[in-house]
Amino acid sequence: MSIQELTVALAERSYPIRIGSKLLSDPECLRSAIAGRQVLLLSNATVAPLYAARVEAALEGLRYSTLLLADGERHKTIESASLIWQALAQLGAQRNATLIALGGGVIGDMGGFAAACW
Repeated sequence: MSIQELTVALAERSYPIRIGSKLLSDPECLRSAIAGRQVLLLSNATVAPLYAARVEAALEGLRYSTLLLADGERHKTIESASLIWQALAQLGAQRNATLIALGGGVIGDMGGFAAACW
């Protein structure tokens, strides 16, 4: 399995982006990117049935929850962001919590926005 890693260079806020066709089959690769002990897995009903179980297996031992948002651009709303914030609050998410966006554009956009605001 070939996994490529790129670094977004932001001085002390730098972070890696990992790319690979079988990335979800390597739990240690996923775990090594998680700094804190709380994790929110964000997905939707289209993608979660295909991949969420593999991600959740890699999160064993951490405090995590899974939140599914409705699918589609029309759900890119403050209400969806509020659902994410509520899930993070229920986790007791601290500043070093991890939000995993498992899905396409809406999931990535909403996860990034909610995490930045959190």
